Amino acid sequence: MYVGLVLAYLGEQGMLVEAWPLALLVLTVAYVNWCVIPVEEASLRAFGPAYDAYGARVRRWI
Repeated sequence: MYVGLVLAYLGEQGMLVEAWPLALLVLTVAYVNWCVIPVEEASLRAFGPAYDAYGARVRRWI
């Protein structure tokens, strides 16, 4: 999902041929990485060791 978001921003930048979508992309990725994903991961910890094993073998930004 997050990779799709990045690709959408890059596509918009390519269509507009302007730099401001890249600046928004940096801000959006920073917000998602440090604010959204930690909250989601905290709620997924309810699955216990199964989620820990999954998190150990799968990267955050697949």
